[in-house]
Amino acid sequence: MRHRLLLQSPSGERGAAGQAKRTFVDVATVWASIEPQRGRELFAGEKFANEITVVVRMRFRQGVNETWRAVRNTPSQGIEYYGFLGIVRPYGVAREMVVACKQMTTGEGV
Repeated sequence: MRHRLLLQSPSGERGAAGQAKRTFVDVATVWASIEPQRGRELFAGEKFANEITVVVRMRFRQGVNETWRAVRNTPSQGIEYYGFLGIVRPYGVAREMVVACKQMTTGEGV
């Protein structure tokens, strides 16, 4: 596990008009491995968009779910955001977590 990730959970804050506001709160910094799985380009709304799917492996952490995200700050590529899509505990043991993620270009939710 060679990548340093910041785990964030949604905070559930409300805006001035009472609408739901998607913000995240820092929970923990962990070591993890990031394995690229799939990449593709899409043409939508008269512009190109890319979608990158990765698998993140880290030590088991109680309470983590699909609403969370991970943030990685790299010197060469800047800040990368990973929205959680699904979480698996291999062999049903609370030792390791395998998280399917979608890499996002901005800090918005999945």
